[in-house]
Amino acid sequence: MSECGGRGGGSSSDDAEDEGGGGGGPVGSGSLSPAPAASSEGRLRRWLRGASLMARRRPELLCGAVALGCALLLALKFTCSRAKDVIIPAKPPVSFFSSRSPVLDLFQGQLDYAEHIRQDSEVVLLFFYAPWCGQSIAARAEIEQVASQLSDQVLFVAVNCWWNQGKCRKQKHFFYFPVIYLYHRSFGPIEYKGPMSAVYIEKFVRRVMKPLLYIPSQSELLDFLSNYEPGVLGYFEFSGSPQPPGYLTFFTSALHSLKKDYLGTVRFGVITNKHLAKLVSLVHSGSVYLHRHFNTSLVFPREVINYTAENIYKWALENRETLLRWLRPHGGKSLLLNNELKKGPALFVFIPFNPLAESHPLIDEAPLANIYGALCQEATVEKDGEGRALVSWSRRRVW
Repeated sequence: MSECGGRGGGSSSDDAEDEGGGGGGPVGSGSLSPAPAASSEGRLRRWLRGASLMARRRPELLCGAVALGCALLLALKFTCSRAKDVIIPAKPPVSFFSSRSPVLDLFQGQLDYAEHIRQDSEVVLLFFYAPWCGQSIAARAEIEQVASQLSDQVLFVAVNCWWNQGKCRKQKHFFYFPVIYLYHRSFGPIEYKGPMSAVYIEKFVRRVMKPLLYIPSQSELLDFLSNYEPGVLGYFEFSGSPQPPGYLTFFTSALHSLKKDYLGTVRFGVITNKHLAKLVSLVHSGSVYLHRHFNTSLVFPREVINYTAENIYKWALENRETLLRWLRPHGGKSLLLNNELKKGPALFVFIPFNPLAESHPLIDEAPLANIYGALCQEATVEKDGEGRALVSWSRRRVW
């Protein structure tokens, strides 16, 4: 009764305010009537006073609340710290190629070992892959097919370049997979950028193995000049030396052409017979000849341009003239054709293409050359007696 009396009599000013002044008379009864709504600020002030009063009367409750809050914070921190420890590490890589495959699979990304064994082989193909990549998985069978044909002449090495602990992932930063590199002894890498099809890859590898065509006879010389445009011929005498001066430079220039153009549009050949060389205006050993159909063929100007592998290739590329240009349609066929049409009038011939064939008998360049020649006419502008312009056309010889 003392507690209830204390509330009614109002032993403190705070109690008196809260209970409406205490007592049971008219004033006490008047406190039960509706009062004006207090503002949110007033309610907050009263709540704080109540909390302060409770803390003075029952300090053990305040200590318990503080202890409970600290316990919750510690539990939350402990839970978050434990979450970092339960991260599952990546599984170690496994073989991507079969153990019976002719391809050496360095599935742990041993790039240093790949570089080591590369030094002992004349031609090496490096296949960089990511084991999760669908394109890498699809190309795996194509690489194995090529390796089954050429493994006795070419070293095929596959490197997992995705495992985060492998040296390949740490040293190489590829933006796509798979990536194919070829090396011819110390020259390389030559990146293959063509379709991931066995026939295309095999032809490219064979070109790297043998970048020069040997021309031993007049008939083969005519075949070379007819089938390859542009064609670059080098004349070297091997009678006095197993490796005449300039030959290695010319050989490397052929590899440069493959490095810049995987389609191999510029073909390189070598002549060793001086009588055969005279047919294409080559007299001195080490001279280089660029064959062109429509204009005068050229001889590499050694007195003007330094005789280096890259300069020979650039010279051939800048001075080449081609009647036919192969287009390899891909996913963006419309864009490919549109880019050609924007250059001007064009004639498109759609025929099957055999990537392993050295020549394409379905194409006869003679009729196309005649059409081209008919279009290549020279205009002569003259003025008559009255000052009017007279235009006459004359066909220009293109052979």
